[in-house]
Amino acid sequence: MRLLLLLHLSLSIAVHLRGTLETEPVKLVHVLSMGREASCWVMDLLKNTSHASIFEPLGGLVEGSQIPRHSQSSTDAALQCLYDCHNCTGSEVRKDSLEELQQFCQDADDSESSLPYLVVKTTRIVDHAAISRALPQSYVDSSRFIVLLRDPRGVWASTKPYTSWAIHHIDLVCQLLALQALSLPDLAAVAGNRVLLGVYENWTEDTVSFAQDAARLLGVDADSFADFAKASQRPSEELMPPSWVNTLEASEIEEIETNANCQSYMARVGYTKSWKSALKSPSELFGPLSEPEKLRLAELRSLQAALTQTLTDQATELPEPWKLEFQRPSP
Repeated sequence: MRLLLLLHLSLSIAVHLRGTLETEPVKLVHVLSMGREASCWVMDLLKNTSHASIFEPLGGLVEGSQIPRHSQSSTDAALQCLYDCHNCTGSEVRKDSLEELQQFCQDADDSESSLPYLVVKTTRIVDHAAISRALPQSYVDSSRFIVLLRDPRGVWASTKPYTSWAIHHIDLVCQLLALQALSLPDLAAVAGNRVLLGVYENWTEDTVSFAQDAARLLGVDADSFADFAKASQRPSEELMPPSWVNTLEASEIEEIETNANCQSYMARVGYTKSWKSALKSPSELFGPLSEPEKLRLAELRSLQAALTQTLTDQATELPEPWKLEFQRPSP
């Protein structure tokens, strides 16, 4: 049964990747995660030893409970900087990320041909509506997006040992996951088949197939990812049952499964109380939200809106980093 499910999901992904992809060079690949979803592995796969990369550009700037409350203006400014460093003013991302972006832009400006794509990994941009809100369509068209999802019980089991981390709260993990899943239709609306979904419980069972899907998304030779993917494949007995089954307390599992945001997330993605879940296809996850899901998403987004309104009330003029016109300066 699980083999048939994986085959169905692989076919769904393949259909999703076919069709209307343009032939323009891919300039940027954005790995979108909330953390503990193997995003570092995916980033290493995409880097393929030679591609420039930006790792956690908002790390230290936006942490813990600030993530779902991060103002839309600040998120937009960070995205505009990441997708074209000519728009950076210096405060949108970490200093080391800014320096790496500036070097990449300088190399691109000096090159007579297109540079290999840039890989960006973030775990602090979880509301995908920011992509459509912040970026011109031309920037979206020349980018590719890999969104990672995972069972919330697995996310918490992976987070649990790191007690000093700012996201070390079940309720916060549930908020971030719900924002991720419920905003997928917003990303699909502007990015279409430029998006690849990586559901942890599926792709970790077949890393080579996932690598092939990623290669098709980027328009590169799948063989270039093959060795890394093969070397990373874990035996099935290490994957099933998932680690959370034996590492989480019954009270933790109950807290996750009864959390309103995690309930919404689990229902949306297809997770059940059993670890043998019938996960949804990409087309279902990109599809319209139900009325209860719309209400849940609106409630989560109200945290951003409340903070934005408070900051606006306190200032007669927006800070400089929020005034980006998002256009490349004239030579």
